[in-house]
Amino acid sequence: MIHVDVLTWVDACLAGAGRARSGAVAQVRDRPWGRVWAVPTDHGTTWLKEPAAPVRFEVALLATLARLQPRLGPEVLGVHEGARVLLADAGRTFRDLYAPADLPGPFTAALVQVGALQRSAARRVPDLLAAGVADLRPAALPGRFDELVDGLGPEPVRAADARAVLVDVCEQLARSAVPASIDHNDLHDANVLRDGTARTVVIDWGDSVLAHPFATLLVPQRVVADAVGRNVDHPWDVPAVAAARRAYLAGFEPLAPGEDLDRTARLAVTAAHVARAWVWRRALATLDAAVGAPDDPALADVAAGARGWLQLAIDALTGEDSAR
Repeated sequence: MIHVDVLTWVDACLAGAGRARSGAVAQVRDRPWGRVWAVPTDHGTTWLKEPAAPVRFEVALLATLARLQPRLGPEVLGVHEGARVLLADAGRTFRDLYAPADLPGPFTAALVQVGALQRSAARRVPDLLAAGVADLRPAALPGRFDELVDGLGPEPVRAADARAVLVDVCEQLARSAVPASIDHNDLHDANVLRDGTARTVVIDWGDSVLAHPFATLLVPQRVVADAVGRNVDHPWDVPAVAAARRAYLAGFEPLAPGEDLDRTARLAVTAAHVARAWVWRRALATLDAAVGAPDDPALADVAAGARGWLQLAIDALTGEDSAR
């Protein structure tokens, strides 16, 4: 049950936005990494979100993104002490709106908008770090890889080989003309929505990290490859994926020539597997602390996800596929 003080705060936020609660608040999600309530109002459903401590940075991050590019993130109706946020409804997901064959065009357009946000957010790196966004910039990434290896225990020889390559990749990324920025880290077609005004909205920023911005291409290239019926584990040269990548990178061309950007993107996507595995490992630690039962099925699923992404990272770094 939601506390009366929280309801009072919700009602005050709604009033400030010219809205009023019109029915009972219903909890729709209760997970170790956060809780969500649906709040019916006279202007549609709003969403109360309380992230768990390890991902509570999302509250401050959403407020920052709303200032940088207010039309891309969900509309923020209220923020309370960095612990909860009230959001307007963002519409329907692209996964629901588009048949797979129709998805690449609008999804690519959304990816271009994310690139514009990243260029703005690059000027706010100190604010992002202060908000608690995890640092997975190139200089920090080898250390994060070590954390993964210590926690998940992959085959040591291959892990050592992968780390040596990762260090070289990160040194090249650190010399990139493109500065670090926010990486959504889970930019798929159920996290991109279209609202009633045809505005594209990107939600669920709780997996975000601070990284080379091109790392954000990792998940979208798999989404586009899947939409056109191609192997998601080998997406780099799929024509629809290459077209989406070119459209995204075009916004960065004032910083470097297109060929340089494409080479940098390949490096960033290779390194991004490590960040993706690290985010899964963070979710595993959060779930483990909450559940405390090693045989819990949810724990096993998240552990498998973390190990799976670490294996993909090692494969990518050791030459199985340098741009998976």
